[in-house]
Amino acid sequence: MQSSVTVDIVRSEFNHLGVISRVDFVPKGKTHGFAENIINDFKAAYVHVISLTTRGISIKKYITEHDFGFTFYLQHSETSFWVLLNAKNPIPDTMMNTAQIVDNCRFLERKVEEQQEKLEEQAATIKQLQENVEGVRNVVYQLLGGLYCQNTQTQMIDVQLAALYPDRNDLASRNDDSSQEDSSKWDVWPTTRQGDYCERRIEELEKKLDKICLEKQAVDNEEK
Repeated sequence: MQSSVTVDIVRSEFNHLGVISRVDFVPKGKTHGFAENIINDFKAAYVHVISLTTRGISIKKYITEHDFGFTFYLQHSETSFWVLLNAKNPIPDTMMNTAQIVDNCRFLERKVEEQQEKLEEQAATIKQLQENVEGVRNVVYQLLGGLYCQNTQTQMIDVQLAALYPDRNDLASRNDDSSQEDSSKWDVWPTTRQGDYCERRIEELEKKLDKICLEKQAVDNEEK
C-alpha cells in the first residue's frame, strides 16, 4: 500500500470483513532490527482482526488455500487494490506502553553490547591459545626429529607427525616407499640423535676390537 495510508483508512476499507484490534505498519522489505526505510513510497501492514464476518471468513479461507494471496480491491477506489496474505509470524498483543517497550529495548541493547565485548575477549583469547598451541607443536616437531633415527625409524617419525599435525597431509607421510620398513633394532623406542651417534661409535669400536682379536688369534696360532 502507499505510505500515505493511515490506520483509519485501513479500518474503513476492512470494516465489512471483521473487527480490527490494531494495525501495524512496516516499511516494504522490513527485516529484523530497528532500521527502517521511511523514504519508500510504499509500505506493508499487519492487520489484527478479533472476529471475522462471513465475507472475512471466505477471504481467509481463500488466502489459506492459495499461497499467492487474495487481491482486495479498495472500496473507495476503482483501480487500487491490496494483496492480502496470511501473517506467518504475527506479533502478539502486549500490555506494555511505549516507554516500557523502549526501556526493554535499551536493556537488550546493553546486553548485546556486553555480549559483543565478551565475544571480542574470547576471540582474542582463542587467537592467543592458537598461537601458543602452534608454538608448542613447533617445539615438539623439533624434538621428534631428535628422538628417532632419521635413517632407520622413518615410519615411526611419520606416525608421530601424523598425530601431531592431523590437518597437514604434507607432513603425514614423508616416506613414499610403503614397502620400506623401519630397520632399527630398537623398534618403536626413541633412540635420540646422541644415542644414534654413540651407538655408531660403539659399533665401530666393536668392529675394531673384533679385528684386533682375530689378528691376535692368528698370531697365537702361528706361534704354536
